[in-house]
Amino acid sequence: MNTIDSLVIGWGSENDPDDHTYRLFHSSQIGDGLYNMGAYENPEVDKLLEAARTTDNIEERKKWYGEFQEVLTEDPPFNFLVYLDAVYAANDRVTGIGNRTLGHHGFGIVWNIEDWDIK
Repeated sequence: MNTIDSLVIGWGSENDPDDHTYRLFHSSQIGDGLYNMGAYENPEVDKLLEAARTTDNIEERKKWYGEFQEVLTEDPPFNFLVYLDAVYAANDRVTGIGNRTLGHHGFGIVWNIEDWDIK
């Protein structure tokens, strides 16, 4: 297996935290063509991500992902450099636009488009 000395990655999970989080941080995802390119291994992270992805209880999932984030602060797989914030504008006749953390690829601007209306 090849390891990487450094990389720049854009990462986010707009819909479900499991979508990219498991792929980037779980040790089972180390290897050719998989997302854990830094070969990060932490048994506690593996356990927490497995617990979060195998329950459909939202509050339990929040708990597991919260604990996962705490472990990452103690054993970070890499340096988190920046979160890109974007500014969007809309005509003031458009109502119902809500604020939300964007996630990746900018999908955040339309996350609640079904609530939008034009005066």
